[in-house]
Amino acid sequence: MVPALAEGALGAGGSFADTSRDQPDAFQTLVAELSRLLGPSSGIDSADVNVKELKKLMEDYVSCEKEWTKYAFSDFSRGYTRNLVDKGNGKSNLLILVWSPGKGSPIHDHANAHCLMKVLKGSLKESRYSIPADAVRETAMAPRCL
Repeated sequence: MVPALAEGALGAGGSFADTSRDQPDAFQTLVAELSRLLGPSSGIDSADVNVKELKKLMEDYVSCEKEWTKYAFSDFSRGYTRNLVDKGNGKSNLLILVWSPGKGSPIHDHANAHCLMKVLKGSLKESRYSIPADAVRETAMAPRCL
């Protein structure tokens, strides 16, 4: 699924965050701080990412709807709509997901990448599953007898 793009061109550093004001709002500051923290890393799935620092930054942000609503487009024919806010120095994506009421997503993973979430409005139920230690993973599709 391709993220929806907010209207307007990307700003400096590949961000959709509005830089026309003299003083950035708290959401713009969050976007800038996430880019700063991820800037020197090898990517969001790398060992040199300080996940605790990223989590604290997300936890400390107090949601103000007027700051991010311009990025929150919805398509209620889908379970959810992904809206790109920032390209994260080419190493991550900051998305605003708008979920359709009562919808969910199938069980999925994030390919060993870190995934941080913050609920900006409403509520979310997340179920996490672990892979059993004795599970066998097959990597090739080959005929076999059962």
